[in-house]
Amino acid sequence: MRGVTGALNPVRREVWRARPGAWAPDVLVIGGGVTGAGIAAEAAARGLSVLLLERGDFASGASSRSSKLLHGGLRYLEQYHFGMVAQALGERGRLHDHLPEALATMVPFHYPVPGGARFDAVRTWAGISLYDAMALVQGMAWEHRHHVLGPRSARKELPALGASSLEVVFRYGDVVTDDARLCVAVLRAAVARGAAVLSRAEVRGWLRDASDRVAGVRFEDRVSGAMHEVRAGLVVNAAGPWVDAVNALEAGARPRLRPTKGTHVLVPDFTGGRALTIKSVPDAAGKRRWMFVIPFQGRSMIGTTDTDPPPGGDGHAYLDADQDATPAEVAYLLASVNAACPGVCLGPGDVVGSFAGWRPLLAPPKDVHASEVSREHEVFLTPAGVLCIAGGKLTTYRLMARQLVDEAVLELARRGRAPRTMSPGAVWPVGVRQGEATGVGRLDRRFGSEARQVRELGEALGAAGHLAGIDVPDPPLEAEIPWAVLVEGALTPRDILDRRLRLGLLDRGRGSAAEGRLMDLMAGALGYAHGWTAEDRRRWLGGQVGG
Repeated sequence: MRGVTGALNPVRREVWRARPGAWAPDVLVIGGGVTGAGIAAEAAARGLSVLLLERGDFASGASSRSSKLLHGGLRYLEQYHFGMVAQALGERGRLHDHLPEALATMVPFHYPVPGGARFDAVRTWAGISLYDAMALVQGMAWEHRHHVLGPRSARKELPALGASSLEVVFRYGDVVTDDARLCVAVLRAAVARGAAVLSRAEVRGWLRDASDRVAGVRFEDRVSGAMHEVRAGLVVNAAGPWVDAVNALEAGARPRLRPTKGTHVLVPDFTGGRALTIKSVPDAAGKRRWMFVIPFQGRSMIGTTDTDPPPGGDGHAYLDADQDATPAEVAYLLASVNAACPGVCLGPGDVVGSFAGWRPLLAPPKDVHASEVSREHEVFLTPAGVLCIAGGKLTTYRLMARQLVDEAVLELARRGRAPRTMSPGAVWPVGVRQGEATGVGRLDRRFGSEARQVRELGEALGAAGHLAGIDVPDPPLEAEIPWAVLVEGALTPRDILDRRLRLGLLDRGRGSAAEGRLMDLMAGALGYAHGWTAEDRRRWLGGQVGG
């Protein structure tokens, strides 16, 4: 493990069982999604002491259930959100320039305009031209600008369009990522700069100071069951869709969000690694929304929906209970693709995986259709003194983190805990940078300059060859399992299957056929780190936490 930076390994839990209460960080962040991770990394880079608490696995909420896009949001131009799109395109460019290829891949998107829709073709050309112009100003390479394809050229390039009547097809570039792995990479950057992060640590209540202001938290270690108290200079709520649920610990807190559910399905690749931008079939309200078919690890990912929470309901319980694709949502997604791509004829039997997640969207000032809710974000302070961030999108996580930490520094100064003068930190995830040689093997593609260490750790623990029983285009290697445990903070098989390897999405059996071998490899990695006996190993295998 020598030379590994920013490891999130579970061995650190042993330290934290003794440490809470003996240390008061400058900033305590609630939420281990990409926004919370970005805040922890930015704050640590500026010299603040940081503790991040996540109630589940890292990235287990919205940050592993997105459309996997780092983009400006072409469709938001229709809603006149020009500033937000320009801002997001700037972040897209910076992320593409600095992240490894596995976390930021420029992909050609094809937007077909149906035959006879000449006005739509002109309007779309104007929108995509503006999109390109905004990106070029932000530094996008000229080679990524859009192109106009005639029907014959488009069908040759993308046979999935079939015999549909086409006016024209626009090809433009946008960036695809692996959201969960991006989140873990950002967390590792935070740890490398001194932050402490703890998964399966659920906040149960506030600690107050003499003026009744929130001055820390009481949290449960969901692995040991122990309760801990930690005081902090400032508590930050970056819980994504659960921002309101966390703020509900404060009596009378005003709700800020209107979460919407986004559902995706994965089918065998039918686009040859290219992406599609289409309009959906009308939903129950007669609305058509923008939809994507995105290449993701050898599959075609179709999404997404925009569904409001169920009426009535029990507080925020739906956020945890409703994270699966319903048959109606699957049918809607497949029907939309079939309408845009005659001859594809996808049915439920073609679906190899699906997922759904809740977007942490700001409640609009007036009632609008779910798909029209803005993706802008807001930083605000609750009456009890908790600094919150709500709204936003994956692409702008870095910008959101910087804005929140700016406010955090000011708030700490107001509380008499002024840190030394600090400028914004240039925080990028741990790993190889774009443009460095990454090789052609799976480990080289996924881990870049750390691939050798992944191999060596696997060899030391007897992890050899591919993980058996997995039916995916690019099967994972056993060596990735000990790395996920000892470096990337995985605590359970589902952490690895769903978020480190993404097999819960890509494999029709959700990786269940490999769980036995996977648990043996996990136990071996933990035993290696802890010096376990055979009895320790049996006890761990028999007492897995959920999740």
